Amino acid sequence: VSTVADYWQWLQNSFVSNIRAQQWYNGDPPRNLNGFINDKNNRLIGWVVMRQLRVRPEYDCRIPDMFRGTVRWCSSDYKIWTADRRLFQPGWTLNASNISYSQSIENAFKYRSSNEIDSYSHMTDHAFYDGGGYIYEFRGRLNDIKKNLTVLQQLSWIDRLTRAIFIQFSLYNPNAELFTSAIITVEFLVTSGLISSSRFDPFRFHNNLKGFSSVFHLICATIYLVLIIYLTLTEIQSLIRKKQAYFRVFWSYIEWSIIGCSWASVALVIWRYREMSRIGILFHKTNGMQYLNLELVASVDNYLTCLLGLCCCLAMIKLIGFFRFNRRLSVFNRTLQYAAKDLLYFSLQFSIIAFAFIALFYLLFTAAVQSCSTLLLTTQMFIEEHDVQTHLEYEEQVHRFSERIDQLLAALERVGSY
Repeated sequence: VSTVADYWQWLQNSFVSNIRAQQWYNGDPPRNLNGFINDKNNRLIGWVVMRQLRVRPEYDCRIPDMFRGTVRWCSSDYKIWTADRRLFQPGWTLNASNISYSQSIENAFKYRSSNEIDSYSHMTDHAFYDGGGYIYEFRGRLNDIKKNLTVLQQLSWIDRLTRAIFIQFSLYNPNAELFTSAIITVEFLVTSGLISSSRFDPFRFHNNLKGFSSVFHLICATIYLVLIIYLTLTEIQSLIRKKQAYFRVFWSYIEWSIIGCSWASVALVIWRYREMSRIGILFHKTNGMQYLNLELVASVDNYLTCLLGLCCCLAMIKLIGFFRFNRRLSVFNRTLQYAAKDLLYFSLQFSIIAFAFIALFYLLFTAAVQSCSTLLLTTQMFIEEHDVQTHLEYEEQVHRFSERIDQLLAALERVGSY
């Protein structure tokens, strides 16, 4: 998908057909699969929501005088203050139309806030997008949805002022008791071109035992909470007793980092439980026929996983500190202290050389390879393993590496001649 026409074709011919259960491989109809998507394993919770974000035309960028005869218009990037929040008629007009359209078509041209649609803001590599937008809901029969998409295409629902489209839906897998929050994003850049991305966050509801999956899980969480309370009180007493000398000990920072991450995890567990309870009540009340946005609870679950992982990392560092009394590890520790200056010099040299290669690949392949589009992604590309698909992406560019080097040297030589 690289153009607006490709995006419409993907919506009408691929995406829409897969949000409803189609015929089996032998031609049999999908009996008892009402509400399931085409994989016949996941049930759609409510319906799919497509949300568009636009910019106001008066925020178009200024065209230089020498190009005004050639360039008719140019558009600005999406910002919170440039976002369009007006109520339009079909066709992005402010005047009422004589042609009657369905209610879903008319609603697609009316702005709705994030509170109305239970949506949240999004941060991408290119912009920060508001939680509101112009909404089209994939509701009704499949043929009606396809007709509505055709009408939206004819009415130029996606035009030069469109900056992003988010397709959001929630899934439930009854076989695995698994919920999934799905977001498919397409950004329309002012430099032309489309950037697509997707995010799928699976998680489980633990309605039994007040949010815990088993009795063992509950017991472990209780023991962990007791230990954190004990560790907090112990560190407070140590701080009162040692005063300023307490902050000169490296392990004190490790202890408080563990305490801070642990209490933050407790807060996220409570937040996740309350959000799951709210969604669970709505899910049972509507029998899964109402749209539910699971994005918040999925994000909280991801943050909780990151905090627990950080706690485990800090705990392993603390465990290494306990081993410093071992004779063999003590020798290793003293060896590192003795070689600290040499290791520092080596690390400095290695960092300079590594950053030189990172900068080289970034400058050469930033416009050709997505993994080199930013310095951070280029650094990540250097230190991680790659699969076959990533290797194929790099293969053509790497074969032209010597040619790129020659071009770079020629450019530097021209700059030096000036």
